[in-house]
Amino acid sequence: MLEFQQFNTMWDRKMKEYDERAAELLEAMRQRHELDASEFGQKKLAAESLKKTKHSSELLDLRRIELVLAKQGEYAEAQKVKVRADAMEAAEHERAKTEREHQMFSAHAKLNSRQEQEVNALRQRIQSGAEEQRHARQVDLERLLQRYNNIKAELESQQTAERTRQRKGFSDQSLVAPISPRRTSGGSRPGSARSSGRPSSGGPSSVPS
Repeated sequence: MLEFQQFNTMWDRKMKEYDERAAELLEAMRQRHELDASEFGQKKLAAESLKKTKHSSELLDLRRIELVLAKQGEYAEAQKVKVRADAMEAAEHERAKTEREHQMFSAHAKLNSRQEQEVNALRQRIQSGAEEQRHARQVDLERLLQRYNNIKAELESQQTAERTRQRKGFSDQSLVAPISPRRTSGGSRPGSARSSGRPSSGGPSSVPS
């Protein structure tokens, strides 16, 4: 049926266009997320590079002691304190580095989580839209089928009425008797002998003796 073919062609095209548009939206979001992640990483690195490690009070005390000993000429003791202070400073730098890396990882994890939520929300909207399209297609199909059934029923009704009318016409014709030729009253039959109305001139014949 041509109307059903046109219906399917139209809806197939609409759903294909919807899928293509959905793919474009997902790709655009993916590219934006990549750009956001790159910019985020660069900003975090720049911010961390400007940060100075906050040394502990114990390390600061060792550095002051080192300076005092050096000024007093106690270089050997100052060197010992310096070794302790250098080791402590290195350990504090390592802890600070680890903490910054952990903060960076945590920040990236939060960014990834937010981006994943955005993708899931978009996918959910796409899925909901696709379901709405499928529902609309089903509703339109049911309307088309109903219209087709109505037209079919109307045609069948018309055909039934026409057959009934034709049968009734044939029945009425069969009830009419054929008309036969009527005879003329008092008339003689064709070919029959006419009566003269006169008595016979001779009596009965004599039998020869």
